[in-house]
Amino acid sequence: MNKLIIRRLLFLFAGVLISSAVLGQEITVTGTVTDQADGSPLPGVNVIVKGTFTGTNTNAEGLFSITVERGAILEFSYLGYIPKDITAAEGAPMRVTLQMDLYNIEEVVSIGYGTVRKSDATGSVSTVSANDFNVAITSPQELISGKIAGVQITTSRASNGVIIITTKKGAAGKPLTVAYNGNMTISTPSDFVDVLSATEFRTMVNSYYAGNANATDLLGGAETDWQREIYRTAISHDHNLSLSGAAYNLPYRVSLGYSGQDGILKTDRLERFTGALTLTPSLIDGYLDISLNAKGMVVNNFFANRGAVGSAVSFDPTQPVLVEGGDYGGYYTWLQTNGSGLPITIATSNPVAQLNMREDESTVYRMIGNVQFDYKMHFLPELKATLNLGLDRSSSSGTIFVEENAPWAITDGGEKGEYTQIKSNELLDFYLNYSKEIPGFSSRINATAGYSWQHFYNEGTNFRTNVAETVTFSDTDYKNELFLLSFFGRLNYTFKDRYLFTATMRYDGSSRFSPETRWGLFPALAFAWDVAQEPFMTLDAFNSLKLRVGWGVTGQQDIGGYYVYLPRYTQGLENAQYMFGDTYYLTLRPEGYDYNIKWEETTTWNAGIDFGILSNRINGSLDLYYRETNDLLNYIPVPAGTNLTNYINTNVGDLVNKGVEFSVTGKVISTPDMVWSVGFNATMNRNEITKLTMTDDPTYIGVFTGGISGGVGNNIQVHSVGYPANSSFSGRASIGNYIYDNMESTRGTYNNLYNSVGYLNNVTPSIYETGFENSRYWSDYYMHNGSWFRMDNISLGYTFGDIIPQVSSLRVYGTIQNAFIITKYKGLDPEVFSGIDNNIYPRPRNFIFGVSVQF
Repeated sequence: MNKLIIRRLLFLFAGVLISSAVLGQEITVTGTVTDQADGSPLPGVNVIVKGTFTGTNTNAEGLFSITVERGAILEFSYLGYIPKDITAAEGAPMRVTLQMDLYNIEEVVSIGYGTVRKSDATGSVSTVSANDFNVAITSPQELISGKIAGVQITTSRASNGVIIITTKKGAAGKPLTVAYNGNMTISTPSDFVDVLSATEFRTMVNSYYAGNANATDLLGGAETDWQREIYRTAISHDHNLSLSGAAYNLPYRVSLGYSGQDGILKTDRLERFTGALTLTPSLIDGYLDISLNAKGMVVNNFFANRGAVGSAVSFDPTQPVLVEGGDYGGYYTWLQTNGSGLPITIATSNPVAQLNMREDESTVYRMIGNVQFDYKMHFLPELKATLNLGLDRSSSSGTIFVEENAPWAITDGGEKGEYTQIKSNELLDFYLNYSKEIPGFSSRINATAGYSWQHFYNEGTNFRTNVAETVTFSDTDYKNELFLLSFFGRLNYTFKDRYLFTATMRYDGSSRFSPETRWGLFPALAFAWDVAQEPFMTLDAFNSLKLRVGWGVTGQQDIGGYYVYLPRYTQGLENAQYMFGDTYYLTLRPEGYDYNIKWEETTTWNAGIDFGILSNRINGSLDLYYRETNDLLNYIPVPAGTNLTNYINTNVGDLVNKGVEFSVTGKVISTPDMVWSVGFNATMNRNEITKLTMTDDPTYIGVFTGGISGGVGNNIQVHSVGYPANSSFSGRASIGNYIYDNMESTRGTYNNLYNSVGYLNNVTPSIYETGFENSRYWSDYYMHNGSWFRMDNISLGYTFGDIIPQVSSLRVYGTIQNAFIITKYKGLDPEVFSGIDNNIYPRPRNFIFGVSVQF
């Protein structure tokens, strides 16, 4: 780079010496560069005197001005467009049009701290654009679910990769565009937990407890399906209005949105109001680009009492929802048998009462924004400085109210609570990027170096009393803070457009760790060979063929706690004071800690191939990886007396993952009127724990995990050396998994039917097969094949042409989300976390009808 600067200075000096001799031969050329297709101005076009280093760029309006020798050839080039050479001449301003290169256009992808041509990427990069969707998207996960093999949404420093999302912006020279998108969703429960009907339940109680009038006399005469009593067909709608264009050469985009969503659980509701503004001015003749993004939202939450979900599964189906003259809101309630008329507080509560006698509402105000400055150096346009400042801040408050006569809260006199929370995430990124073509060496260099600072902060309060405010249940507050610092660098080198090399280095620091272990160094190397660019590659069927290999180390520090290395004390609750003499004192208890806790490190080796055939009608990739994690961070039990707690966050062991990821996409139909693409992706991963203790101990079984409901302290999984670690299932089909049915193990026994205190509970039909009288949590009967295939979306849409004046696009569509699932599993849903099914909330099936119109 220094040689280049010196060379330019020499050219400038030489120009000054001979300027008097050639003054009469110089002319000033001005003009405008536009898109040949729509006539819009093109900002940032390179205007270079061919064969020299003299040049300029067009500004936001596509204008340029340059002083050159008479007869010089001006070379106009712009990414994605066919270059054009024009001889400079005096006279009227030049009008230059550039044509988009539809055949050789390079796809540019974001890779973190900048962009790179997709053809120059040495790692596994998948892109999903708005053109890949013809359905309504209701959550960020749906943007990538089923479209990228092995993908998971993770933190920016996790070893599984990074997801980068770019949003829509206005464009200079574009006319005002108004767009509306709206949809209505009808949601229904996809299934219910299988329990006994009222008739089946009545028959079983009369049979099993024949001769026990205390049990059989509790049966009612109703036929109540409690799950259908608490669920509903929910209707939601979503609307978004946006305006984009450019005012006084200032590109902008403004949008307003509203969402009203009813949950399938009665009394569950959310309202969201949003507003967003994007400004993208270009200043100093295109040398300075600014991007300002701001989004504000107000969210009103109305939370249903989720305890009703479990109660609906267990409550006696022979009892009615309401009783005339009832003391507890008119809802049927299990009463004590001593004639006091008081409820049995340990009995299952009426689920409809739980929904209607508890209010939990909150309001959240959130602002997300960033401003980014990209400056190309005047003295060296290949060098660009970027400063990005970001903020995500939210403030929320809520109230809880449970009526005094609510059966489950009658002893305490109801509940009244208030809670608040403030969260912020502040970001500063500054980096330099140098990008240079070196035609003489058939090379291309892209180098980046920078610094990142991120600050997380949250604080909140929680105050709960009974309705009369005579008893305080909770009066707590908290504050937490986390800092992440990084120094980073990356070099991309391309030789002859087919040999690609990447080297990166990160030096990351986290305030979660002590000063001695706070920083971690994480390098990576990658190489790719674009075989399709080789002269010997004569197979016309292959449009692209790239081989990739890579090695890298990444760090992980996200362990949940904020001060796990610090010795600290926690203040006791107001209702847990210690009496000394005649005075009550708040207690302080020491917390466990590990001063030597440090970064978890994952080393990954990978090899892959990307291909495109038949004019890129079929594209795909295949990746193989071997990933070794050292100093694994985990929350594990520790021997009594070795710390001030029974469990602690620490570096516990090693883990190995190895697997294959494959994806392929094909355009079955591609016409101006219809595009039908079919995609398939699959992931196979095997993992093995290789170390769990500091020293070898053949008698050590491992870390028990997989807590289940229905018993105290029951775990049915264990992390052991030589065996896989428990993990969540991902993907849209899962083959060969086994699930522990915790729903059956807790509710499929005879002793659940009747409690001698004076109430009945429903059970699951598995009792007919097992005949279990008492719970048998360790029985392999509850292990079931959990393989499944899920059809997430079925969508049909149609885009109309110019059928209405002033309407440039009109699209209507219909979508079914969670359309169906194929599985032998008899539980509610086989797609469960960590292999234990204790889910009793049905996944909704959504029917969406929408319209999108652009003016």
